[in-house]
Amino acid sequence: MLVIKKLGNVKSLKEIVDELIDFTGVIEVDKYLLIYRNSKLIKVIDETGEKDLLYVIKELKSKDSFYIKVFELEKDLSNLSYNKILEYLNHLEVGDYIILNSYSNLLSLDGFFEIVPKRFKDEKGYVGVKDKNIIFCVYKTKRKLYFKEKALTKIKTLFAVSLVYAKKISDEIVNEYKEGKLYNILSFEELIKNIEKREFKTFYGPLSEALTEEPSLIKIDEGYIVSRAKKPIYAFYKEYDGNKAYRYLKNLCIVNDIEFKIYPITEEEYKNFSLFSKNRVKL
Repeated sequence: MLVIKKLGNVKSLKEIVDELIDFTGVIEVDKYLLIYRNSKLIKVIDETGEKDLLYVIKELKSKDSFYIKVFELEKDLSNLSYNKILEYLNHLEVGDYIILNSYSNLLSLDGFFEIVPKRFKDEKGYVGVKDKNIIFCVYKTKRKLYFKEKALTKIKTLFAVSLVYAKKISDEIVNEYKEGKLYNILSFEELIKNIEKREFKTFYGPLSEALTEEPSLIKIDEGYIVSRAKKPIYAFYKEYDGNKAYRYLKNLCIVNDIEFKIYPITEEEYKNFSLFSKNRVKL
């Protein structure tokens, strides 16, 4: 049995219903119970008795939001009364699971999540998501534990064969499964601090000539540019995103005699910057 709880509206309810395959159970929305058998709606009831679905939808549309609770059950409750069904459901633990329709839905999240495939209930995964990047990934089967890219491949495959649920968890899971970290450094400040500890090369001249072939971090005033193949790849300046930050720093170099501090960076450090996708320079 898996229980889902989600704050949503009529559109959210429709999306959830569309994704439930071979579903037997109850969907509780507001004061109504929608009872299903093998993904077929058997009846809709509230405390006064059976209700017409169109009437219920009209009532729900008048509300800004409501909780949608999905109870997937082994037994059919369609013959029980409203109060008896509620009594049964109230004994179940409600989890904060959400339904993921695709891998792109997973990338739109932020934080650390437990991933559960409906079709393989003895398996589960743990992922960390930041700025549309998977920064941590573990997948557990009955016999094996997968980490990093191998775990991510397993999770990507799930979306082709099963409905997938996600539940937010704390980042303490990283300490339990350290082998699952896809990136060694997760914060911009920490990444920059480690790079600036090493020796740098000083350069004066046009910005175009400061851009390097090998991966480098270029410090300009209070901003930074990550350079590779003589192109700006990422740019950082205060609250600006990539293109705005790059234009500001470029203009700064035109009107001022700027000192560039150029720090060589490793392939691993260069990879870490992809965590900050909003700072990608798109020329």
